[in-house]
Amino acid sequence: MDPAPAFRVTYWGVTGSYPRPQPAAELATSLAHLLGAATEHHGQEAISAALGDTAGLEQLFAARDGESPCFFGGDTTCIQITAGDQLFIVDAGTGLRLLSQQLARTTGLRGNIFLTHAHFDHLCALPFFEPLYDPTARFLVRGAQRVLAAMERIGLPNSDLSGTFLPQTVDQMPGLMGCAAIEAGESLRCADVTVSTFALNHPGGSLAYRFDRAGKSIVIATDHEQAETPDSALAKFAQGADLLYMDAQYLQREYAGETGIGDEAPQARIGWGHTPIEACLPTAIAAGVKRLDLGHHEPRRSDAMLRELDGYARQLPNAGGSLRAGLAYQGLTVNV
Repeated sequence: MDPAPAFRVTYWGVTGSYPRPQPAAELATSLAHLLGAATEHHGQEAISAALGDTAGLEQLFAARDGESPCFFGGDTTCIQITAGDQLFIVDAGTGLRLLSQQLARTTGLRGNIFLTHAHFDHLCALPFFEPLYDPTARFLVRGAQRVLAAMERIGLPNSDLSGTFLPQTVDQMPGLMGCAAIEAGESLRCADVTVSTFALNHPGGSLAYRFDRAGKSIVIATDHEQAETPDSALAKFAQGADLLYMDAQYLQREYAGETGIGDEAPQARIGWGHTPIEACLPTAIAAGVKRLDLGHHEPRRSDAMLRELDGYARQLPNAGGSLRAGLAYQGLTVNV
């Protein structure tokens, strides 16, 4: 029997900027692609036999190793990290609702919610996280002091903004133990897990988090615009990580304003706080990481466009093939 992983990472949301529901026409295209790929891989008889069997269809249609998934999902950033019996959540985008539904029937939950920054696409679902309303749960929200202060403006019942954006206030959340500030360059110990932080370049600021346990490490570095390629400072922070998650919302030509996204007119995105996909690979190689998962997907991209982008990422130079790189997708689970 294989030993238990040091970490299990599940992506509940990997879309950037705003959530993206899938239009019906695009859904039909994705389903046609999914059915064709599954038929080619398993054969028509296997597909016919699985019709009406939800579990059988899920197995046939599951993304296979080395291939692009059919659906990337449209929820915004939320990443679950489990380490033994410890639960860590990075960001509270709309993907947090999916995680909430999975956890809702479990009482007595304990966990830490780490916020990278205060942009709405990364924290908008926090008031809808059901365990916070469970009096047996114990969750602590962590982030930079300016992020926590912004949340207090909305969530404290005596705040001047209380009731303006949301009806919920923190006094209605018995599962919320409170908030604890952690700044760039600081670290903390949660049982046998060490959590370190690093300042990212993003409007309003953002934090990267590194989780170390039992000789394994995970780095979440979303919403960052590299000042150089490779980014030597980030590479040092992520040195030797088993998994590095970075946002790669744009292609280099889109970032520079040479081309638009899809049918959109060209527009430079320099200074927007995101790194082109072509610049992420050199940083990951410089860091010597084993796996690079690219996320914070541009919400204008369809699943077909993301599949094409995933193929492109897999073809970029990756230090002789020692680095495994590709696009993260909603529902992907990685054991480290």
